[in-house]
Amino acid sequence: MARLVIDVDDLIMALETHGLELGHYLDLHTGEVLCLPDEDYMDPDEETKEKIEKAPDRYLPIDSLPSHVGWEIMSDFVESLRPGKIQDDLERAIHGRRPFRRFKDVLFDYPDTRDAWFAFEKNAFVQLARDWLMEQGIEADLKPVHHKR
Repeated sequence: MARLVIDVDDLIMALETHGLELGHYLDLHTGEVLCLPDEDYMDPDEETKEKIEKAPDRYLPIDSLPSHVGWEIMSDFVESLRPGKIQDDLERAIHGRRPFRRFKDVLFDYPDTRDAWFAFEKNAFVQLARDWLMEQGIEADLKPVHHKR
């Protein structure tokens, strides 16, 4: 079988989706990441549902990463910053109530640091996606695939 090409953004989205009643599946033949909503949440796409039901060995469920993983990425980013006001503000944000919201709010005041955060976060999630694929025994190339929307 040819090496899979997987849309890196789709796989990252599946790994970091929390609290939504969505199931994500990796098509082991095409590399496509499929999303199937829980029937109690919204009407699923019947075609996708049927594909998965007819060939369950072809579609690997993708479980989302625990939320503490996102917090650890934020913490690693804060530790990577030079000591000073920005680092102190972000450190307080992640150790208080609603750390994800507060972290984003603090970053809003520091556009350059915010840009650095987005790059840091993306790199961390790409590595997590590679690790997940390796754990599953899947050889694949992660590439950005431009979607027509």
